[in-house]
Amino acid sequence: MGISLPGLGVVTANELHVPVGTPTAIKLLSADTDHSFWVPRLAGKTDLIPNHPNSMWIEPQETGLYLGQCAQYCGTQHAKMLLRVYVQSRSDFDRWIQQQSQPAQLSHAAFRGAARI
Repeated sequence: MGISLPGLGVVTANELHVPVGTPTAIKLLSADTDHSFWVPRLAGKTDLIPNHPNSMWIEPQETGLYLGQCAQYCGTQHAKMLLRVYVQSRSDFDRWIQQQSQPAQLSHAAFRGAARI
């Protein structure tokens, strides 16, 4: 599940960050199959039908991590369609946006391609 924050230059996979107490409009698109966006503690299910944009909004009142998932069987990768919504204070959200705008840093361990367990 790809997530784009228009105007902020941030793209994530399977995670959404939003500031607490701020109405957040979400535009839902599917190009391939039916899906159902569902974060139980934030909103009801909203269906995605290929080539038919849908929308919803959330306005979380408490910071924290909210778990969601695709609630419509959508194929062999359905089990991997989990979603995390991070509701943050405005300052933490702004800091996260700033961090995401920085170039990726390659660690020495990743460069060597080796993990030590």
